[in-house]
Amino acid sequence: MKNISNLFVQKVHAQTMPAPDFSVYESSEFEPIRKMGNITLGIVLGIALIWGAYRIIASGMLLQSAGDDLGKRALAKESLKNAIVGLAISLAAISVVGILAKVLGVVGLSN
Repeated sequence: MKNISNLFVQKVHAQTMPAPDFSVYESSEFEPIRKMGNITLGIVLGIALIWGAYRIIASGMLLQSAGDDLGKRALAKESLKNAIVGLAISLAAISVVGILAKVLGVVGLSN
């Protein structure tokens, strides 16, 4: 009976995981990648801010020109809400990336 129970139950021994080595991020060879990450994040944030501002302005103009047309007014309000939510999501995403980089110790993204 003992042999049958050993067939179905395997013992797992816990092993300690080695600590991650982030020294490559601090090396001078990684500097171009850090700079590219900074530039990419800046470009993405800039495009998101410009597009969000454009959509907010366009939605505001559509709302003003809607007049008494309830369909256009509802469309403008929905568009304005979507623009604000999209802008908030993009800003939150950039913030989360920055916070994760800081917490994980990936130096250079915040330099």
